[in-house]
Amino acid sequence: FYFILRILLQTRNKTNSMKFESLPNELLLELFNYFDGIDLLLIFYGLNARFNHLLYDKFFFYRFDLSSISKRKFDFICQQHLAFITDRVTALHLSNGPATPGQINLFFFYIQRNFIFYFVTMFCKLFSNMKL
Repeated sequence: FYFILRILLQTRNKTNSMKFESLPNELLLELFNYFDGIDLLLIFYGLNARFNHLLYDKFFFYRFDLSSISKRKFDFICQQHLAFITDRVTALHLSNGPATPGQINLFFFYIQRNFIFYFVTMFCKLFSNMKL
């Protein structure tokens, strides 16, 4: 599903018809509410700077069901995105089931690492804004 939608979003239409990218930010943010956090990031992140900005700075309601996703997708979400959106995750489902053994421990490992990254980033921002 997300692969097909991503191809459609990247396809440039040479006619005068309206492009998805020309929709106003408010409408895109409303549309984002209908996507699971995994699909949202897989489909829209990396299309262009505008979508990245909307996802990281303007969207506030990420819902993740990580209980049945592949290890590759799990790592993608946790390693590349979680540090930037941790404060905006509103629902999270993890599992140590047969399809995802050790997922909860791995998630907490990523959270600890992301927390350290977040703290160092905030510390650097604080000192970069100080006038000595």
